[in-house]
Amino acid sequence: MLRRRLHWTLAAAVAAGLAISPAIAGKKDDTLVWSTDRESPIADPYFINIRELVVMGHYVWDTLVFNDPAKTEIRPLLATSWKWANDTTLEMELRTDVKFHSGKPMDADDVVYTLNFVSNKDHAIMNYALMAWIKGAEKIDTHKVRINLHKPFPPALAYLGGLGFIMQKGHWDNAPAKADGKKDYGAVKPNGTGPYKITEIKPGEFIHAVKNADYFKGGYKGTPNIGNIRFRTIKDAQVRAAELMTGAIDWMWDVPKDQAERLAAIPTVKVENAKTLRVAYLGFDVHGVSGNKAFTDKRARQAIAHAINRESITKNLVGPASVVIHAACHPDQFACTADVPKYAYDPEKAKKLLAEAGIAPGFEFDLWAYREREYTEAVIGDLVKVGLKPKLNYVQFS
Repeated sequence: MLRRRLHWTLAAAVAAGLAISPAIAGKKDDTLVWSTDRESPIADPYFINIRELVVMGHYVWDTLVFNDPAKTEIRPLLATSWKWANDTTLEMELRTDVKFHSGKPMDADDVVYTLNFVSNKDHAIMNYALMAWIKGAEKIDTHKVRINLHKPFPPALAYLGGLGFIMQKGHWDNAPAKADGKKDYGAVKPNGTGPYKITEIKPGEFIHAVKNADYFKGGYKGTPNIGNIRFRTIKDAQVRAAELMTGAIDWMWDVPKDQAERLAAIPTVKVENAKTLRVAYLGFDVHGVSGNKAFTDKRARQAIAHAINRESITKNLVGPASVVIHAACHPDQFACTADVPKYAYDPEKAKKLLAEAGIAPGFEFDLWAYREREYTEAVIGDLVKVGLKPKLNYVQFS
């Protein structure tokens, strides 16, 4: 029987994550050490998109605006105010008291340089789709810029507050060359405006940042209190837990549910179950471009949706803060609607839909995944129950 392909993009949770604290700096060295199993050989969030570096990025760099999670609204950061001149033109006034870690004052030239660079497809930033809506930026005055859009784009401000880290003008101009002759933009020494500045990177081991004493006052990030932050890569979950217990690290996240439950019983450890906007989803080859025609039939896709017991995965594998969602957005996001079709767990209905789509019991296909393997294996178990035979292709995230 022909083996078909189904693409499974598996994220950290159905909609939740686990973090372990206390996030308290050691009194002796004034250093907060946090850890996960992922490593970052570079520190430029535009050229590596692991979640840990995005988090670190918001301490090292600043964005024009920020998304206030408490009020679910856009608030000023590097920009003090903004207005829409029309549906495709956004004008922003900038702060006048911001300096890069290099000591250079931040102004409109830096914003224009950054936005024009990252919105240029030729520069191949990791999350180009998040900046592709920008047609170009131009300087109006020393501390005023104009951002032109290709077409109206409602989440423009939210996107600027997410990944829109502002770099100093010329930041990537002298990037070293890779072996293939292309520019290695991610290898450029970090230089932000944020409350912490990176002083050392040891690929595969750690990234170290120190407090920026010149960080501007009055911003939502406040004045940094902890002297040093170190992000350590520790691949083994048991070793990370042991390091936490000995005080070698202060905080870790992305902890397996069973391990978190064991650690929660220890008086000196505090476990926090927190929501995240990360969503696990299935991606289908609906056009059959890979030669797989099975999932071009809507009934086959509906069958998969009915076959997966998402409630069980959420409850038993993810954690108490996770939720099952039905829309392609998180309920906490502005304008996310719950008025969408819902596919209840119903194996018998899944079998019926597969039969209607012409898919016989024993049908084989490739299933690709790169994140939490236990979630993927649970999905495979559910698909096997309705007569399908998925072949797991588990790949390394990079």
